[in-house]
Amino acid sequence: MGKLKVKNFLVKAENPDGRFKRGKSIKVTCSVENVSSKTAKNFRSVIRTPQKELTQQIRTLKPGEKFDLEGNFTPENIGVVIVACRGDREKQIEESNENDNREIATLYVSA
Repeated sequence: MGKLKVKNFLVKAENPDGRFKRGKSIKVTCSVENVSSKTAKNFRSVIRTPQKELTQQIRTLKPGEKFDLEGNFTPENIGVVIVACRGDREKQIEESNENDNREIATLYVSA
């Protein structure tokens, strides 16, 4: 049984005032780490919104290894946007706790 963990989840507005605004880029980053004693093979990690996948990687990690994911998107509408980083999108790796391999943020995008 493996154990993947999402860490360092950060959502940042890329404009001078730091607010999430329609038409302005938002940067999303996270790290995925294998915190088990077994190799985690061929799993897919993603950063996504409900509307689209921002980035993905298919990886194999030895115990203690990690990698970073980074994606950008530009919201087109005002309102609530959900952004998520998932360490094992298809639940390929059998884990004792599936809840620590994802992080979710809810943003409010203004005009």
